[in-house]
Amino acid sequence: MRRGALASGHPLMPQVVTVFGTKGGVGKTTTAVSLAARSADCLRVLLVDLDPQHAGGASHWIRGGDAWRFDHTATRDHNNLCAITHLRSYDLVVIDTPRADDPLTRTALALSALVICPASPSQAEVAAAVESSRHIPAEIARRVLLTRVDGRAGGALRDAEGALDTNQVPRFAHHIRLRRAHIQAQDHHQPIDLTAGEPATDAAADYRAIAAEVAGLLAHQLARPAA
Repeated sequence: MRRGALASGHPLMPQVVTVFGTKGGVGKTTTAVSLAARSADCLRVLLVDLDPQHAGGASHWIRGGDAWRFDHTATRDHNNLCAITHLRSYDLVVIDTPRADDPLTRTALALSALVICPASPSQAEVAAAVESSRHIPAEIARRVLLTRVDGRAGGALRDAEGALDTNQVPRFAHHIRLRRAHIQAQDHHQPIDLTAGEPATDAAADYRAIAAEVAGLLAHQLARPAA
């Protein structure tokens, strides 16, 4: 896919993807940053941090780094967020959200074309992802992204996928494997594919597959006739 492919040559507004969860510590920022990095391989991407004061947020992850190929901004203003998501200079806006009850989180959800809810295969996080999906407006597409999946515990992945399917919560076809490269990337403020070793290449490939799924979902939505 060429850079800017979602825009299809037309002056459309960017597509907005929000990373959301009612439970903390599920990997929202890791997902938002990694999705933005991999989507920037072929799209013009803006990453928006709605909680710039939080030490684990996107602004702290990418501060001081010059290897990122996407743009980044932070805001705590409702009107500014709405304006950002209408910037025609981008194809994709990825939003890293604060806690679920934050007013800006609700604004981000309403602006979204797709909402991603990350969760590990643990029962608690899968249950939280199911609950998170119920907070998303019914008309907005959503997908659960299973992350930190240990390849040695295939049963946990199957159980998590089964629980999501039973609850009729859509999920990505691909998942993110548990890799040390994710921690290294965060510690060194750099994209996963620039960290050392073969596991970093594998980790980047996982997110590249998710970015391709996201692009396909958004392109499908753009192709649908207006109601």
